[in-house]
Amino acid sequence: LSETGWLEQFDTRSNQWYRILTADAALQFAVSNTGITYSDRSGIIWIGTKGNRILKYNADAEKFHKTYDQSVQWMAACSNDSEVIVLKDRRFLCTFNPYSGKFTVLNDSAFIPQINSFSDFGITNSAVQDRNNVYWMSKQSLLRFNPSTNKISYLRASDRNVFPVFIDHDQQIWFGTEAGLSMLDPVSNHITDYRYP
Repeated sequence: LSETGWLEQFDTRSNQWYRILTADAALQFAVSNTGITYSDRSGIIWIGTKGNRILKYNADAEKFHKTYDQSVQWMAACSNDSEVIVLKDRRFLCTFNPYSGKFTVLNDSAFIPQINSFSDFGITNSAVQDRNNVYWMSKQSLLRFNPSTNKISYLRASDRNVFPVFIDHDQQIWFGTEAGLSMLDPVSNHITDYRYP
């Protein structure tokens, strides 16, 4: 769990919270300024920090490792679990391959011919990838990006300030709007809205 000023772990066996500290004093500031966490299938915990770097935490070895030196706003697994979506620096999309240690970056400028106005395009705040390798992103509205065709499309332009976006095990796309929670069936493109109480 990422909290302001510290990183915590909940032990389900003892029902206790534990603060995670690093033995490396140089990394303590980063550990104390976490923004988002993601656990991959191998048990490695990836930690996005505010203004510091991406940290990799190996719970078995109880060690932190730095991998990058910039703030991270969002992290999520790609559909094949071989890469991690990492959103930072106002880029369109950025993925990180933990095996090679390399980033793949797509910039907004590559998509300017496909948009009506840059103010409608917005900043990428969250993103997920489905089993068909299509990305679903919150950029003002919900956006679909198909890397095989390099095409983008908006799902419902009336939605503003969409955040976050999440994909469930049935491949349904969930996203937050100003009015509530919405679910998109990507096969039918039908959106079901669940208004806030």
